[in-house]
Amino acid sequence: MEPTRLNLLRKLLMQRLNDIRATENAGPADLREVICGAGDDDEALPMQRTLDELNRVGVALHRLHVGAYGRCMACGESIALRRLMARPETERCEACQGEAAQPAPAARLGRSLN
Repeated sequence: MEPTRLNLLRKLLMQRLNDIRATENAGPADLREVICGAGDDDEALPMQRTLDELNRVGVALHRLHVGAYGRCMACGESIALRRLMARPETERCEACQGEAAQPAPAARLGRSLN
């Protein structure tokens, strides 16, 4: 990928990281409280999502640093630039993401029987 595009995507990732941190700071619970179990159950799920998103952005920044960014973690193919621009922390190409989103065969079978 071209250095100018990588720089743009790095800026998008850093902005996303800053946005997440700003949201966390404005939230009703402290992440440490949720992790330690002191937060309300109603706050735990959104905080877990925040932690998951922080992790995805961190992984994307690391992959960018080591030269693996923009490659699907499942198949190794390039991730479309439009996909990276929309969700710079994405880890999979569209095909692999579609496969990952499909329910397991047993789950599909169970639904058709109900």
